[in-house]
Amino acid sequence: MQNVRLIQSLERAFNIIDCFSINTPNLRLSDIAKQLDLNINTTRGLVNTLVYFGYLTRNKTTGDYSLGFTLLNKAEVLRLNMDSTLQSIVEPFLSEIADEFEGSARLILVNYYNLSTVLTVHPTNSRYMLVSKATGTRFPLNATASGKVYLYYMDEEDKQEYLANIPQEKFTDYTITDRQRLEEELTKIGQQGYAVELDEIDETFSSLAVPFLDENGELLGTLSFTAPTTAIQAHAQEIADEMIDFINKKLSF
Repeated sequence: MQNVRLIQSLERAFNIIDCFSINTPNLRLSDIAKQLDLNINTTRGLVNTLVYFGYLTRNKTTGDYSLGFTLLNKAEVLRLNMDSTLQSIVEPFLSEIADEFEGSARLILVNYYNLSTVLTVHPTNSRYMLVSKATGTRFPLNATASGKVYLYYMDEEDKQEYLANIPQEKFTDYTITDRQRLEEELTKIGQQGYAVELDEIDETFSSLAVPFLDENGELLGTLSFTAPTTAIQAHAQEIADEMIDFINKKLSF
């Protein structure tokens, strides 16, 4: 962006906020001043202003500063807006694929370290409607297509912890509770770019899920599709290819 007149005090305030990161969540006033090469008194005035408006907070015991809860509130506004924007982009596609393959298509987002379904589209001309056995039920990651995708992209330490303690509840005879079999499923995800769940929640219906990622390769969510098992077995690759193509064209972050 060229020929923009920056307000120095605002620029410095934003630079102060940018000093904080996952690696440096807490900083002393002297740390901030040194990092930005600012006079300590100038830094104190800017930091105190940011504290007053809730963008920074100060630990009275240690004297350290950290990001304030105002930013958390703004992040929630951004998340809700992002969810709404995503839904408007994704819904027409989900409607098309639901009608084309006669199944239920979903947008599922990673939300506070959980998977949350934010949009479900059912086929308009189908004789059946696919709903969960229990509305709001959270099935374990090992038993669902989106759950397996989430597990695949999970931090390695957390993934190993999950694999060492796989839930043993069996929804059907096909529910995967064995570590070796689940690891084989994760390997398939890496190879084919999507996950499949066959009769693992209900012996008559199955699903598949395709991930979409942010620019850093972090999982944002999945597009998933549920239909009778025979339909998933017959059309899984075709459905996944259409979803992957849509993600590459429309959901690039």
